[in-house]
Amino acid sequence: MSVETVFFIGMDCPGFNEGGRLGSFMVPAGDTNQGAGFGTSFINVDFAETYGEDDIRSSNNIAKHNANNWTPEEGMNNEEAWSLDAPNQRVWKWHAAKPNNYVNDSPFDNPYIRYADVLLMYAKALNSR
Repeated sequence: MSVETVFFIGMDCPGFNEGGRLGSFMVPAGDTNQGAGFGTSFINVDFAETYGEDDIRSSNNIAKHNANNWTPEEGMNNEEAWSLDAPNQRVWKWHAAKPNNYVNDSPFDNPYIRYADVLLMYAKALNSR
């Protein structure tokens, strides 16, 4: 749970088959046994180019590797693993250890109402008086 989340849908897993699929979208594409998932969230290339060469956030947030061929650690730290060109790189929010079942049993809670959303609604209400 994040401190910025007011209400979330909690997931009790992995291993209980009561999880969600949130974690499967923001990982490299590939076999779940290799620490991957659907890989449907592509990066914004213009944004990714703002990272400097030695910026650790780049290797933490962008999957430049094919998860079927490399471990998460190798995907982050081994430049030989970085085989994907920018348009095919994926958002990499959660680094899942191998093996996992995050596609069907993700342990990540789904935010429903964020504190920032509450503040925005409050500001709009004040402004519309």
